[in-house]
Amino acid sequence: MKKKKEDLEQFDSIKERLEPKKAFAGIGSKLFTTLILAVVFGITAGVVLSATEQFVGRRFGMGKTLFQSFRGGHAGSQTENEVPGQEAPEPPKVTLPLSDKAEVTQTPCDATEIGPVEYYAGIADVMEKAEASLVSVLAITEGVDWFSETYEKRQDAAAIYVGATEEAHLFLINFDHIQAATRLEVTLKNKVSAQGNLYAFDENYHLAVISVPKKAFAKEVGSSFLKPSSFGAEQPRLGSPVLALGVPNAHAGAMEFGLLTSVNTSNAPYDGLASYVTTSIPKYAKSDGFLFDMQGNVVGILNDSLTGEADSVLCGAVLAPLKDLVEKLLNRGFYTYFGVRMREITEEARKRTSLPAGIYVTEVLQDSPAFLAGLLPGDVIVKIAGKKVRNEKEFRAVLDTLAGGKTYAVVISRENNAARKNQELLIRPEGKQY
Repeated sequence: MKKKKEDLEQFDSIKERLEPKKAFAGIGSKLFTTLILAVVFGITAGVVLSATEQFVGRRFGMGKTLFQSFRGGHAGSQTENEVPGQEAPEPPKVTLPLSDKAEVTQTPCDATEIGPVEYYAGIADVMEKAEASLVSVLAITEGVDWFSETYEKRQDAAAIYVGATEEAHLFLINFDHIQAATRLEVTLKNKVSAQGNLYAFDENYHLAVISVPKKAFAKEVGSSFLKPSSFGAEQPRLGSPVLALGVPNAHAGAMEFGLLTSVNTSNAPYDGLASYVTTSIPKYAKSDGFLFDMQGNVVGILNDSLTGEADSVLCGAVLAPLKDLVEKLLNRGFYTYFGVRMREITEEARKRTSLPAGIYVTEVLQDSPAFLAGLLPGDVIVKIAGKKVRNEKEFRAVLDTLAGGKTYAVVISRENNAARKNQELLIRPEGKQY
C-alpha cells in the first residue's frame, strides 16, 4: 500500500492542463503550405515526365515518326469545323485512271483451252504490265537501344503509282505498314531508289499516299518502270483469276496466282462501306500488296484492317468503289465527318421487316457529330438536309455536299414501343481536310 502511494506521488508532478483549441487555428498557414507543396510537386512531376519521355524515346526508338511529324500541322493535317472551299489553296486535281472494261478478265481460266505454255506466258505478260505501276517500299523505324547503339527495324511493303502533282509522284499504300516508320525508301523495278514522304492518309480506311520528288524518277516516267495504274471493275466476277503482287508471301517482289472465291462481302468503316474480295491464295504474317486482274488493272489492296478478315487466305479491299476517296487523298481534299457505322437495307430485308428505305445505323462513335445529335444504333437515316439516302453511295454523295460547322436536319426512323416513327434531329458535321 505504501509502494502504491509513492508511485502516485511520483506522477503527481506530471500534470497536463488540457485547453480547448480554436476550430480554425492555423488553417491559413496550412493551406498556404499545401499550395506551395502542390506547385513544387507539379513542377517536379513535369520535369521528370519530360525527361523520361525523351529518355524512353532515345532508348526505345520512340522518336517522331513520319505520321507524328505529319500531324504537326502542315497542309495535310486535319482541321475541324472548316467549310470546304474556304481559305484552302486550289488542289492539284489529280484524277484516278479507271479501266473502261466491265469485266475483270478476258483471259481463259482453263489452261487447256489455249495450252499451258501460252497460258503461263500470258500471265507473265500481265505481271510485266502490272509491275510498271508497282513499287517497293521499305518502311524503316530507327531507334537507340539501352547500350546507346542505333538500330533499324525494316518492313517491306508495296505501293502503286496513281498520279503526280507539279512537284511529286504519288503512290497509294496500306497505311498500317508505314504508320510507325521514321523513314521511307521507294524503289522502282529498275532498282532506282528515292526517299518517300507521307503525303496524305485516311486512318478510317487505312489508306495512305506517299510522295517522291519528280526529279528523283525523271527518267523513268512513262517508261516500263513507272506508269500510272488503272483500277478494275467495281464488281469483280466470282471465280476470276487474279495475281497478288508486292509482298504477298512475305517476300518482296514475289507473285502469287489464284482465284476470287467471294466478291460481295463488305465491311463498315465509319461513314461508309468497303467492299472486299477473298482469294484462294494463302496468307502469310506480313503479306502486303495488290490484286491485279488479267488485264493488269488493280482489283484491290491487301489490307486486313479494311477487310476485317483474319482468315488464312488473302483478302483485298476493292479500290474502284473508293475512287472518290482516293482522289480526295491525292488532292488533299475536304471531307465531311458524321461518325456512324452503317449497313444498307436491302429490298429483301425491307420486305421481311418494317424497316424503311435508308441507312441502318449499327454503331455511333462516342463524341462524334452523330453522337452529339442523338443518333442511336438501330436508327435508320432516311433523309439528310432534305435529300433521301437509300444506300451508302447516296449517303456519301450527300455528305460531300455538306459544309463542316453548319447545322442540318436529319430525318431518322426510330423504333419506339415496337413501332417505328420518323423524327428529326439536328446535326452539325465536322469538315476536315486530308
